[in-house]
Amino acid sequence: MSGNPIDVSSWRLVDPALMLARLRIERFRPKVGTWIIHKGISPLDLYVYLRARFGAPNGFAMTLKHPSNDNLIHWNWTLQSGPSVIELLGYQVQVIATIDHTDDPSSEAVAELVAKIKADFSNHGPKMADVRKSLEKWIVFTNPYWRLRRVVDDISKRLQELNIDHKTLPGLPKSPEELETFGEQWVEHQTAYTQALGYGLSLRMISPVLAESFVNLVILLLTREDLKTEDRLYRNVLRQEVDVRVKTLHINCVGFFKKVDSEDKRYKAFHTLMNGRNDFLHGSIDPLQLKYETVYFEGTIPLFTEFKDLSQLSLVKSLAHVEPETALKDAAVANDFVTLVIEAMDQDTRKIVKSLMSIPDPGWSKDKNRAGILFSPAVYHTVIGPRSANES
Repeated sequence: MSGNPIDVSSWRLVDPALMLARLRIERFRPKVGTWIIHKGISPLDLYVYLRARFGAPNGFAMTLKHPSNDNLIHWNWTLQSGPSVIELLGYQVQVIATIDHTDDPSSEAVAELVAKIKADFSNHGPKMADVRKSLEKWIVFTNPYWRLRRVVDDISKRLQELNIDHKTLPGLPKSPEELETFGEQWVEHQTAYTQALGYGLSLRMISPVLAESFVNLVILLLTREDLKTEDRLYRNVLRQEVDVRVKTLHINCVGFFKKVDSEDKRYKAFHTLMNGRNDFLHGSIDPLQLKYETVYFEGTIPLFTEFKDLSQLSLVKSLAHVEPETALKDAAVANDFVTLVIEAMDQDTRKIVKSLMSIPDPGWSKDKNRAGILFSPAVYHTVIGPRSANES
């Protein structure tokens, strides 16, 4: 065998005749080592190096590539060194190189190969610079709406599973035997009610934020170009009160065939939801708003309007204003509001917005001044299993 397939200076584009010869069944197939590269070099630098040195990816996987970024293998070069074929396959989280006439390498051997590739950068500097300049630059950012949507859905599910409204509260013990089990029952119910308190309070605080984050997502995606390119005008849109932002979506944004109907009961429920938001977020204390019972006194004698047991006095009252029904209603109001806004969009715009709503980490192109879907919600990873005894 001539040439060393690990000597990157010997790499060149594969000869098609060599690939055709490999298809012959009777031809001997060499052993192939699997080299997994996932550190020591950035995926960007490796791609730029290969693109500058060998041109566009030429591997077979490119014929299977979907014309989008939703692919298992994003790029593939097929190279050779002497009679050895080198397949370089770019996945989302790693690069796999299958190299003829090599064994599966140690981590030190992979690091040595990476070092050789990086040492060769200096021989292709100008071309690498040109390739790098030709690439589109996108930033990846967190989608607040997706994150809040996930939290609201999860909390709603947990709150419903508690089924707190249908739990039989422990009554006052009437005998020594009942007193023995009362403490355990009490702790069990107290734990459930504490969980319901946390879930209910969280939903009531987050639901209005979810609704407003959707409004801001729509503005990011659909603001008219003349407003988006003028930073002061765009910031002015974002600084408006949320009800003003909603009522002017059809003016400041593209893709709306009508204004959001502020007379719709879903909008009115949203408006009420937003009005109560600050009371929760800022811990406002207004006795008249937070009241849940009335009690009379003669001197130091409390006089209740009805009899209540320990469970009602301690457990039930802990959920005042954050009862499961009330909290779940807030989440439903936010959901209904999102539907109301989407209904005011044309069909094409609805598809765009719904797609971005479901993406946790969209991208932003500063040059194009727009957002986009960069990746599938699924992340792919390939694991190379052990070879069978008769596999070459």
